[in-house]
Amino acid sequence: MTTDHRLSERPTLEPRWLLPVIDGILAFLVFGAAYILRYDLQIIRPLYDPLERGFVHYIPFAAVYALLVWLNFQRNGLYRNIAGRAWLEEVYLIGSSIAVAIVIVLAMFFILQPLVTSRLMLVYVAALTLFTSALSRLIRRWILAYLRHHGVGIRRVLIVGMGEVGRSLLGIMLTRPEFGYSPIGFLDDDLDTASADMGRVQALGGADQLAEVINEHTIDTVVITFRWKHYDMIQALTEVCRQAGTELRIVPEIMQLNIRQVQVENLDGIPLLGIGAHRSFSRANQLLKRALDVILVFLGLPFWAPISLLVMLALALEGEGPIIFRQIRVGKDSRLFEMLKFRSMVRNAEDMQEEMLRESGEDPR
Repeated sequence: MTTDHRLSERPTLEPRWLLPVIDGILAFLVFGAAYILRYDLQIIRPLYDPLERGFVHYIPFAAVYALLVWLNFQRNGLYRNIAGRAWLEEVYLIGSSIAVAIVIVLAMFFILQPLVTSRLMLVYVAALTLFTSALSRLIRRWILAYLRHHGVGIRRVLIVGMGEVGRSLLGIMLTRPEFGYSPIGFLDDDLDTASADMGRVQALGGADQLAEVINEHTIDTVVITFRWKHYDMIQALTEVCRQAGTELRIVPEIMQLNIRQVQVENLDGIPLLGIGAHRSFSRANQLLKRALDVILVFLGLPFWAPISLLVMLALALEGEGPIIFRQIRVGKDSRLFEMLKFRSMVRNAEDMQEEMLRESGEDPR
């Protein structure tokens, strides 16, 4: 069975696109609700609009806002299904994402100066988005917990290593079904441990039988609890899981918690590190990022252009070198590109570095 096929069979309670679509729709509808509060009900303070422009004039801004909310939610990891993350932590990430989106829309109001605009309305938009997004995720948590409590969407787990950490992890999985883990069995190289079941959880042999157990018991997730001194064995087990297309989690030692760019799950105080295949930045995300970069540059043009002109003037008056400094850098996929920036050192500073270090022991550039 191929890796991609096994990964596609993992139990899921919701399509990956569902939550982003809900967030986008809510962000767009919130603009309509905020319009009613501001223009029809005139909450907080009255509004005088002699032309009585309708919501249709706000639709482009609502669409841009919905896109910005989605991009910021994705950037802050709100679409990663991490078991054990607190709801208040999600609310904090939602709030920071909304703040960035609102600032950008405000900048659009300032630069484009549309005929219809209300800054107070954006306050309503931010508050309503925070409320609806936080509430939708709370409801989602209730639904998932209910379904998992009744055995729906549970991941079949195999624990490798039944020491103290392994037993603690097993107890948490058995008593906290809302995390979505169902321990099927365990492997251990200790002969006594590997031959004795723990309640309804079966002892299925030694670690060298991992491949056979994965296929025989249709394991969705393997959790390794061995200490890092067994690094070679962990590497071998990782390769077995990769070839089988099985999700892998590793319980780290406390001194190994500086590992970067891994998915972390917290099961009642026990951290699990997710090691998966590298996910490249999709073409669609590259285009979205590029579009956002261009939009932000143009929106910030009135702010950074005057400052840039002043810097150029100061460098020109100094007269000790070029205004623009060119340097070769390494970019994506190890491609070389030429970067242009304002000169911040004296002419030929790189050639002078060795001599300066030899004379004073410091780099004064």
